[in-house]
Amino acid sequence: MKEADKQELMQQFRLSEHEWLDILLMPALRDRIQRLLLHLSRIAGGDGSVVAVQEDMADVCGACRESISRELAKMTREGLISTRRADSFRVGAKAYTLSSALLRAA
Repeated sequence: MKEADKQELMQQFRLSEHEWLDILLMPALRDRIQRLLLHLSRIAGGDGSVVAVQEDMADVCGACRESISRELAKMTREGLISTRRADSFRVGAKAYTLSSALLRAA
């Protein structure tokens, strides 16, 4: 990933270098996704609702979009998150609502 692309994602997700490294150093993809969603929830006001694009999430988590999609689908089936189409200017953006159990685990 180019440094300019990395800086753009860090700005978009309001991540510091340290926060990004914390996400990337998580051994399991699910943990990286959960950490990112919890971070996004905190910066959005902490109500558990976030809007994100899977391609961007994949870039931040160091994975491919397909892996992100599969893991989000598993988390949805397990009741950890719910998803819906987002009212957003970004193509492919979805709204994710984190369960209270996931928010408590933070």
